[in-house]
Amino acid sequence: MDKETWAAAEKFGLDVANAAERIKVVDVDVFHANRSDHRKKGIAIPMKYYLRMPKILANPKAVYYDKAKNSLLYEFYPKITDPEKGKMAGVFVVKVGDYTTDDGSRKRRKAMSKVRTALLTPKSALSNKGRYVKIK
Repeated sequence: MDKETWAAAEKFGLDVANAAERIKVVDVDVFHANRSDHRKKGIAIPMKYYLRMPKILANPKAVYYDKAKNSLLYEFYPKITDPEKGKMAGVFVVKVGDYTTDDGSRKRRKAMSKVRTALLTPKSALSNKGRYVKIK
């Protein structure tokens, strides 16, 4: 997480004091993000973007603070257009200070910043200023 995002996360009250600056990805969360209901709704991110996740998180198109979910959204643009919703944005949802373990179990819990889920959303949805605050 870069310094600008880290400072904004702290400003929004996210638990940066107990979280690592590095963003972790846990297998169980990738499976959660790619679950069948996401695929049925057409909001699942294609697997090739999970392979590109380190580059996407290092250089997102934008980063938003989600007021409703108290998390950060790292936006990227897959070349996907929905006939009804228009151009889609991909987002990796990062929980800062999420208490969990590397394997998702409840043993030896520790705070970390991690990708909790991912999904496709209409690009226009991220302009909802009542819910999202653009950090960068």
